[in-house]
Order: sequence, then C-alpha cells, then structure tokens
Amino acid sequence: MDDTKAMPFTCRQCKHNLVGGMTCKAFDIIPEQFADNAVLHNSVVEGQKGSYVFEASGEQEVRRDYYFAEG
Repeated sequence: MDDTKAMPFTCRQCKHNLVGGMTCKAFDIIPEQFADNAVLHNSVVEGQKGSYVFEASGEQEVRRDYYFAEG
C-alpha cells in the first residue's frame, strides 16, 4: 500500500526568501509562527517590512509513504 501527503510550505519555498535562510524581504529574522507553515503569512502583519506575503516559488512537495498492510 502507499499513501501520499502534501507537505506544508516552508519559508524557504517562498519567492521572497533571501539566500535560502531564515530571512526574507518582509522580515530580517522570520518569526517562528511562520517558519514551519509559511502559508500562514498570507496577509501583512504588524512589524514586517513592505507588503510581502508568502508566494510559492515552486510546486508543493509531496511525500509518498509505502507500507505493508497487516493481515
């Protein structure tokens, strides 16, 4: 059996991310609340620079798990 699951986007997959790290055009240091689920940054928040929000730089990654069915 196998199962597929769309993985959440991370800040590193945003077109506004700088140098593939934890900084971007909106934040000198990306807040923890967005780092693991960048899609949450879908509107301008207090303290950010400009009007940048998450925009995917590519397709969402999909994880495929394979396992044996018992029985």
